[in-house]
Amino acid sequence: MKLYEIQDEIRQLLEQVDEDGVLSDEAYKKFLELKVTEDIKIENTALYYKNVLSDAKAIKDEEETLYARRQALENHADRLKDYLAMSLNGQKFESAKVKISYRKSEGVLIDDEDLIPLDYREPQPDKIKKSEIKKAIKAGKLVNGAKIEERQNIQIK
Repeated sequence: MKLYEIQDEIRQLLEQVDEDGVLSDEAYKKFLELKVTEDIKIENTALYYKNVLSDAKAIKDEEETLYARRQALENHADRLKDYLAMSLNGQKFESAKVKISYRKSEGVLIDDEDLIPLDYREPQPDKIKKSEIKKAIKAGKLVNGAKIEERQNIQIK
């Protein structure tokens, strides 16, 4: 929906942009050669600008709405997955329509962040490098404050 009516000839020239929104040289040249007053060019360009901004805002609002809906659906899916994992308690399930199994994985569980050596921290912001800790523990090193935890990850197909 357009807020303002813009002369067709001016609108058609202003719409000739590339994927980055840059007006083509040819369209710009034709725009300068238009047989209308400078005031009409300025007013129509300003009105077209307001329309473009309005469209951009509508798209941004829709993005935010879709993002919120996606987040809600992902959270709902996570809760359903947790329910299945709790109900099955590590047992496999298979029917004609669905198959649920588990795969093992390992993750680092931090017992006490204060005991983690500086070698396993990233500066600003202070962040623990769990992948480095996992490699070190797997290589037989003792890392105070951390250990490897075996996990069961549910797979739903």
